[in-house]
Amino acid sequence: MGRYHGLPGATARTLAGDWLHTGDIGFMDGDGYVYLLDRKYDMIISGGMNVCTTEVEQVVSACTGVAQAAVAGVPRPDWGEAVVAFVVPDDDFDQGLLEQACRRELAAYKRPKAYRLVEHLPLTSVGEIDKKPLKASWQGW
Repeated sequence: MGRYHGLPGATARTLAGDWLHTGDIGFMDGDGYVYLLDRKYDMIISGGMNVCTTEVEQVVSACTGVAQAAVAGVPRPDWGEAVVAFVVPDDDFDQGLLEQACRRELAAYKRPKAYRLVEHLPLTSVGEIDKKPLKASWQGW
């Protein structure tokens, strides 16, 4: 990659030194396998704790009645950000079962503090879920 078109600041941040800084967060195990956990800009900081959105999305998406899910951090005055799950339900959706699964599978600080049911998840031009419009749609507490 040479540069971002018309975005010199983004180019400077991304191509710092001899590295391409992708914003991916991950780790390498003892056998040399690389595990990607999340994107830096998707990480939620809630009450001083880091929450990987992909971990919460995996739990929510695995629940019966959830067709699709995206998790994002929305402003919360007392915690900085709060975890919110945006869910496209199918015919078998039961929010009580979803909340039980999250209580069983996730630490308290990682659990969604709200569930927003949506008809569809917005996509970027390359077909990835676009969380910016989801965050922008948040009406507050």
